Amino acid sequence: MRFWFSGPRLFSGLVRPGVSFGPEDLRARRVPTIPRELARKAVRQLAKDHGAEVPPDATIDAWLEAEVARQRRAGPSVAWFIFKMIIAVPIAGFAIFTFWIAVLLLQQMH
Repeated sequence: MRFWFSGPRLFSGLVRPGVSFGPEDLRARRVPTIPRELARKAVRQLAKDHGAEVPPDATIDAWLEAEVARQRRAGPSVAWFIFKMIIAVPIAGFAIFTFWIAVLLLQQMH
């Protein structure tokens, strides 16, 4: 379900500015895609730096998949929601403000 905050109709109803929020806007951001070989190299180097045994590629791939799945299950990102609200509230306020200015101007013309 998306929530829609709309502004006034502009240009004879052609445009209606507004902002909408839905579940996908509140989900955690996904991990950027990294080529597997680059990720494997980084894990191997990290293991060498810490003096640990270098894991085989299958183990590294399983760990990477588990990490991506963990980050996807992390739930909504509160910071992202706050960021979107910081942007959306002024836009919605501006849309409502322009609507009332247009109403006042139309009343003065009649």
